[in-house]
Amino acid sequence: MLQESVSEFAEVGMDCKRIEPALDAIAHAHESNELLKVMKELRQIYGLSHLAYAGLQMPDLADSAPHFILTYPDEWMERYWKEEFFRIDPVCAASKTGFLPIDWSTLGLQSPDARYFFSEASKYGVGEPGMSFPMRGPDGDAGAFSFTVNVKPEEWSAFKSKNQFEIAFVGLHFHDRVVRIWSDEHGLRVRPSLTARERQCLQGVAEGDPPKKIATTLKLSEAAVRLYLKRARARLGAVNLIQAVIIALRANLITVR
Repeated sequence: MLQESVSEFAEVGMDCKRIEPALDAIAHAHESNELLKVMKELRQIYGLSHLAYAGLQMPDLADSAPHFILTYPDEWMERYWKEEFFRIDPVCAASKTGFLPIDWSTLGLQSPDARYFFSEASKYGVGEPGMSFPMRGPDGDAGAFSFTVNVKPEEWSAFKSKNQFEIAFVGLHFHDRVVRIWSDEHGLRVRPSLTARERQCLQGVAEGDPPKKIATTLKLSEAAVRLYLKRARARLGAVNLIQAVIIALRANLITVR
């Protein structure tokens, strides 16, 4: 799954200081407008054209139209809903069935519907080059976090290599927060979940290891370990690491040996 891929590779070249304010803002958001504000700030930080989140499947719903939070032009989204483009949106379709990052350049030529969709989207400044990250959760929830950027074709590969895992890492927490906000609004309980790295770091804490030792064991920087622990605490809704360990133990996310 993308969660595990991002968890394994996000620390490679990841600028903890650059993304930590966004992660904190996401963790404390209580409505979509607050998350949209984070998106707009991230767009400036990374020099992106647009960012978009699509909640493709919310917990306990067998089928539903996507739930969007995005920076796309209002005119495009009005047409998108009016013409029910979500039924042919190749990004949504690929994100529902796939787990790996999706480069939009691989989608545009797959079908007449896909070509038509991207052709129309480009009229509103939405289109290639772009990339999407499918998200999956423990309660059957699914989503996609996407970005587009205005760079030349020969610059696209370098931009992806430099930024994609940071953006995907933020996307994981964005999806998690959207699901929790949605579930709170609908009176549903969401099972706690952690990425592989978050579990490993929290497991180290449960075993009594300080961040420096955990970093050595996992071959990470100490800053990355502290970020994973902070994110684990936020995802579990814990006020401190002790409470995070207790919640994770009760949810069988970590064990005591």
